[in-house]
This record gives sequence, C-alpha cells and structure tokens, in this order.
Amino acid sequence: MVQGERTLSTLPLMGSSLFLFLPLGAVLFSLSGRVAIPSLIKYFRKIGQSGFEVSLQRSIVWGTFLPAILYFLFVIGVITLSPSVSEDAVSGLLHHIPSFLIICVGVLGILSLWSSYIMVGLDVENILGFDLKLPSLLRWGIVIFAPLALYFIGFKDFIQLVGIAGGFFLGLEGIFVIAMWRKARRVYSNTKGVIDGHRPFLVAFPLFVFLVALAYEAVRLLRG
Repeated sequence: MVQGERTLSTLPLMGSSLFLFLPLGAVLFSLSGRVAIPSLIKYFRKIGQSGFEVSLQRSIVWGTFLPAILYFLFVIGVITLSPSVSEDAVSGLLHHIPSFLIICVGVLGILSLWSSYIMVGLDVENILGFDLKLPSLLRWGIVIFAPLALYFIGFKDFIQLVGIAGGFFLGLEGIFVIAMWRKARRVYSNTKGVIDGHRPFLVAFPLFVFLVALAYEAVRLLRG
C-alpha cells in the first residue's frame, strides 16, 4: 500500500461503535425525500395513473432505495481514492482522478443541490402559506434570502449544518409524520399507507432511528 493511501481498513473509528452514530444526521438528510411526495401525488393524479396507490408506494420505496445505493458507492469511492477526505468530498480528489471527472462530479453536485433546494423551497413556501397564512411576497422572500442570511451571520460549517438539519429537524419531522399517520389511521379506519399498519416493526424502527438522531444532535449541540 502506498504511504498515505487510505482504505476502509485504515480509517479511524471504522471499528468503533461511535462511527455508527457520527453520520446519522447526514444520512437522514441525504435520504430525506418527504418534500417530493406531494408533487409525486399530483403527478400520478394528473396523468390518471391506474393503480395509483401501488405506483405511489413503488415510487417512494425505489426513490429511497436506489439513491441510498448510489450514495454508498460514492462514499466508498471517495474514501478509497482520497488519502485525506475533504469537507466537500471533491477537492480532496483533485490530484487523484482525471480533471474531467472532477468537473462531472461538480456539475452533478450542483444539479443535485439545485433540484433539492427547489423541492425544499416549494415545501417551505407551502407551509408558510397554508399554516402561517403569510403573504406570497414574504413567503418567497424567506425562502430565497433566509439561507443566505444564515450563511453571512456565521453558519458556514457545511457538515455541522447537514448534521443539524438531518438529525435534529428531519428527526423531528419524521416523528411528527409517524404521529400524524397513526392518528389518521385511527380517525379514518380505511386509510391506506405505504407502511402496513399490521407490521409494528416498520413503524417502530424508523421511529427509533429518528429518536436516536434527534437525541444525538441535541447532545452534540449542548456540548458545543
């Protein structure tokens, strides 16, 4: 092995149980796709898709599973190729892979962030409109300028922000979604969902993950 080369077996914390919890917020953040579900529902209803519920379930499952595989392969590739993994994961590869691949990765990253920002922005705008009844101009002002304001007042640590967003806020969101879904099934007994209500484990496991992520990020923030 070349001196300085990093492999999975030489990475710190890989054998530690703590490693299992370190990326939990980032993992939840990367796999979160709840904001796209309303648009997905509108799409299937618009095209008059037969078997609407089955198609929706398959789209949600595959839309979560396939990106998780791609993210895993990307992480393994970066860790294996880069002797020092950078915060943005790309700059650490500058001298280890051809330049055109770096450009391709950068373009894909920008497209991914831009598409995610659009979906999240539309979701936040809908929340501000339906729940808080804010006027349209104010809603879009918050969506567009609030992230920039947070950046300029000092929130510049990307990894920390991803951890907080994924572990704390998305952890809370996941808990609230599960609570609302269970209440809806009690009030409307004929309500169908992606998760079968007769399989408690499929509800208990994600609830446990959300609680662990929320607790971990809360403790990390309190400890500074």
